Amino acid sequence: IAIALMLATPLADQANARRLTEPALRMFGRAGLGPAEAHRAFRVFQAFILGAALMIRARPTAAEVARQIRELDRSGEDLPLLRSALADRRILDRESDFEAGLELLLGAWRSRATRKRVTPRRGH
Repeated sequence: IAIALMLATPLADQANARRLTEPALRMFGRAGLGPAEAHRAFRVFQAFILGAALMIRARPTAAEVARQIRELDRSGEDLPLLRSALADRRILDRESDFEAGLELLLGAWRSRATRKRVTPRRGH
């Protein structure tokens, strides 16, 4: 919610942006992160969401992708990995790209939190 509100809030209003950050930090705190780590997580998720939104907005339409694939086929360029990737048009689904990225990011933070809980501190 905080990130959606930040997207709708002019960046010039820093006081308002700080107030919108607080609920996100509380959420990450409930997940077991301390204030500094919660702020880092917030920045990472914010960057992912903003980047994903920009990519979704800039992503070509299905017709444009089909045109680009035809151009690639006609070009004769030696790009076997790209050809193979684009052969399955289902990979070009915007929503599933976002969901896959979010799952990877959440999984990485869960793994990080788990490692921190089970790794004994040095000198203790």
